Amino acid sequence: MTPKEQTFDLIRGVAESHGVSFEDVMGRSRGGQISKARHAAFRAVRDAKGLSYPRIGAIFGVDHSSVRSGILKD
Repeated sequence: MTPKEQTFDLIRGVAESHGVSFEDVMGRSRGGQISKARHAAFRAVRDAKGLSYPRIGAIFGVDHSSVRSGILKD
């Protein structure tokens, strides 16, 4: 399994545990439950992979400051 596939599997697991889809977490929606799941996924990727905020942002298609803010809210 490639590192990208491992990261996506991690994100899928977080999404599932929050009752939302992988597509929701990776999408642009700002709904409450989806945002909480996305923030938890930011933290999970940071903790598991040790990636920088800009690298995590690139995975999710958001700015690094959004990742930082989301991790601080989680």
